[in-house]
Amino acid sequence: MKIIDKSLIDAFYKLKFDLGTNKEVAEKIHISQAHVGRILKGEVNYLEDKTWKRLKPIIKPFLYHKTEIVTHKETCPITGSEECPLDDPLLKMIMTDILAMDEVARRNLLAQLGEQKAKRSSELEGSLEHSKSA
Repeated sequence: MKIIDKSLIDAFYKLKFDLGTNKEVAEKIHISQAHVGRILKGEVNYLEDKTWKRLKPIIKPFLYHKTEIVTHKETCPITGSEECPLDDPLLKMIMTDILAMDEVARRNLLAQLGEQKAKRSSELEGSLEHSKSA
């Protein structure tokens, strides 16, 4: 028996996003569409061994473990060089925490960050206009 925890539910959401619908997920892993819906809602506590054996190779790429963090092997997508701000341990810790949040909390955080960014941009534009007129 495989206990369904938050990381497995998150992986189901990622699989659904990748495939498109509960129906497509159900067809891919050979369970009912209703069962997929119950898993996504957190209404299922475990999977039978035979179901987990079918599901594991499909869902494994979507599972996230706190000890894993995506790292780049070549050049940084931001700077184009080998040195990258994404290698910063503090940033990795923050990203690990954000990725471990439930979907609602993550959306709320991103909305707050967007508001802060808009506020800072507005403040910056105001100070630039003030310095030009001075």
